[in-house]
Amino acid sequence: SQTTRCPSCGTLFKVVADQLRISDGWVRCGSCQQVFDASAHLQATAPAPLLPDMALDRLRRRQRPCGARSL
Repeated sequence: SQTTRCPSCGTLFKVVADQLRISDGWVRCGSCQQVFDASAHLQATAPAPLLPDMALDRLRRRQRPCGARSL
């Protein structure tokens, strides 16, 4: 799916290629009801992160309990 922005109210929403192909790119904003060419207002998508978001404390090396031996 892709993301488009309503030029009237600025609402972002997802559209799929089949939807745009069938309607020649025209969609109706669900917020303000404005009809616009979604393909002319497609937004760049951010690349997927290489690593999932993780709490910093999970990134730290775990300390061994006292008396534990390493292998």
